[in-house]
Order: sequence, then structure tokens, then C-alpha cells
Amino acid sequence: MVKVLCSKKETVHLALEILNDIPEQLTDEEDLWLKQRLCMHVAEALCGFKELEAAKQLILKPIANSEHPSMYVINIIITALVKAGEIRQVLEMVMLLESIGFDIFEPLMFGFGRSNGMLQIKKILEEAKKKDCKLINALLCHTLIVGYYKLKKFDVALKLLTQMKDFGFSDTNLDEYRKLIHSVSLMAMDRKMAKEQLAEMEPMDKEMVEEQLGRMAAMDSVMIEKQLEEMYLNIRALF
Repeated sequence: MVKVLCSKKETVHLALEILNDIPEQLTDEEDLWLKQRLCMHVAEALCGFKELEAAKQLILKPIANSEHPSMYVINIIITALVKAGEIRQVLEMVMLLESIGFDIFEPLMFGFGRSNGMLQIKKILEEAKKKDCKLINALLCHTLIVGYYKLKKFDVALKLLTQMKDFGFSDTNLDEYRKLIHSVSLMAMDRKMAKEQLAEMEPMDKEMVEEQLGRMAAMDSVMIEKQLEEMYLNIRALF
């Protein structure tokens, strides 16, 4: 029924009311899963119909009840707010989520981990600078650095370190970023050279090397993600 109500702008608010009537404290895993699915449907529908104020309640209500909102719902709503140009509202949401200990990195990267997405995060950072909140500024800058590293725009990522220093980072902290970015850059170059050499190999050797390169890339990725997570936690510990 909720899905049907979500299909029309005239009835989507009824879907929200039904969702709100579901008890907050559910113990059965299947019931919890179903509620999360319904919540996602309602969030997508509200955002699709540009009912952003109503959609925000899907984040604000759980927080008011001392609960963590769904990561998927946060992703949907923050993405919609940015696309609507509501940068100030996004920043307010980011600051609220951070204040309850929520990882703001994930929803931002989920919605904007692309070149044009990085521009959106830059807009949020520029708005954040007006608030003079060094923690939020640093976390957003970290998100940008990670985004550009994943896009293999290592030179842009390095340039952002200057801003990190303005937010109170020591040279030691910045060196960690530099080392990581340079390391990732070298890994990318090595893999590119290795792939170029594959063309000259015999089919059997080529298959074996490709498999090895795949394993190495996966291991490198896990190591880098772990290091980035530690850096994110270090930022929170600094402020």
C-alpha cells in the first residue's frame, strides 16, 4: 500500500503518515528490514516530488528519538538537497549528523563521488567556512581529498592540503596525506605500465599476470581504505 501511495504526489504524504505510525521500537529483524525498505521508498518519493521539507523529517524524527537515521535515507535526502541547490540546508544537516557522531563521509561520497559531485562538496565546504567550524571544514576537505584520489586527480588532492593546514592540521598530519597520495599515484602508474606490457605476453602468462594484478589492486584498495578511515577518525580526535 505504501508503494502505491508513493507513486503520486497527492498521496505520498499519506505514505509518510503510515510510516510514522509504525512503532519506533521493533525487535523482529524482518519487521525492521521492512520498515527500512518502506522508509527508503517514502524518502525517494518525497525527494522525487521535491517535497524536501517532509523528507527531512525522516532524518530529524529518529534523531529526536535518540536513534540513528538510516544511512540509505540520509544518502537519498542529502543528494536531493544538493541537486536542488539547498547547500545551506545540506550543511545544517551535515553539522547535525556530525553532532550525534554520525559518519558524514559516507553519504557525501555516496551521492557525489564523481567530478561534478566534487564541485557540490566544494560548495558545501565554502558554506561551512562561513560558520568557522574547523571540524566540519576538515571533514569536508578530507572528503574532497578522498574523492579526488578515487578519481585519480592526485594533483588536485595535493592542492587541498593547503586548506587542511588552515583548519589546524600540523605538518605531521599533512605528511600522512602526502605520503598516501604519492603512494596511490605510484601504484596507479605501476599498474598502468604493467597493463601496457601485457599486450606482449603469451595468453597463458597474460592471464596469470592479470590475475595477480587484480589481487594486488584489491589488497592495495583495502589497505588504503583502512588508512583513510584512520585519518578520518584522527580528524575527529583533533577537534
